[in-house]
Parts: sequence; C-alpha cells; structure tokens
Amino acid sequence: MMCVASFPSFNKSALSIWGGFKQPIRGVLGGIMGAGLSKMTVGLGRVPQVWLPAQFCSSFNFPLMSSSETAIWMTKVSPEAQGRVFAANAFLVQCLSAIAALIAGPLGDRIAEPAMSSSTGLARWVFGSSPGAGFALIYTTCALSMIAIGLYGYFSLIYNEQT
Repeated sequence: MMCVASFPSFNKSALSIWGGFKQPIRGVLGGIMGAGLSKMTVGLGRVPQVWLPAQFCSSFNFPLMSSSETAIWMTKVSPEAQGRVFAANAFLVQCLSAIAALIAGPLGDRIAEPAMSSSTGLARWVFGSSPGAGFALIYTTCALSMIAIGLYGYFSLIYNEQT
C-alpha cells in the first residue's frame, strides 16, 4: 500500500524533470479529459475491480492538471499578488467543492436514485436499478461534462491558433 500512496509523489517528480508542457493550457485540458475518461469508467463500472484501476488512472491526471494550472497563474499574475491570488483560488475551490457535495447528496437521494428504480429508460439499461445506480448516473454525467469541457477548450485553442 505504501507504493500506491507514494505514486503521486513519483508522478510529480517525473513531471518536474520533464518540465511540463510548453503551453500549460494543453496540460490543463489534457488532464481534464484524462480524468473525465477515467471517472467515466468508474461511473460505468459496477464492481470494485473496475473502480480501483480507473480511479488509479484518474490520479495520473491531477498532478499534470494542477502543475499546468499553477504555471498559468504564475505567468499571468504579478509576483506581488500571487499569494493573494493563490489563496483566493484555493478558497474558491474548497467552497465550490463543498457546495457540489451538498448538492450531489440530495440530488442523488431524492431525484436520481428514485428515477433509476423505475422500470423504463436508457439510463436504467446502462446503470442498472440497484442501489447506487442514480449516483453512478450523476458521476458519469459529471465525467462526460469534464470530457466535453476539455474538448471544447482544446478545439477552441486550435481554432484560436489558426486565426
């Protein structure tokens, strides 16, 4: 277990040796899409033998994403303001994460889970009707949103480079 726990440190070390992307936005967008693909696998999987490797693969993307995001912030924000900007960014991330968790619980319990227990629908065919199917639907929808946001950003980036 210690080997698995130390893997993010290895990933960060390899990233610091490589130096990252010349265009950090590509790291952010690639990390978002990679995490979305892995998390979609978690949402579609029905057994821990699928969830664990998919979540492990998802963990590859976060050092890539966060280091690229930090590189963007450091180049766009003056050194005098970086402390305040990084603190505000961390504060907003924590607040939005808490709000998302507060929304996801009731959304899953009161809407998604009862909807998945009905006898019709494509979502029921994909996710089943067992307990947790509604949360799998929410998780997969969020993962698909991550992929869509990453693709939109990537193709917008390509379009802006060509014009």
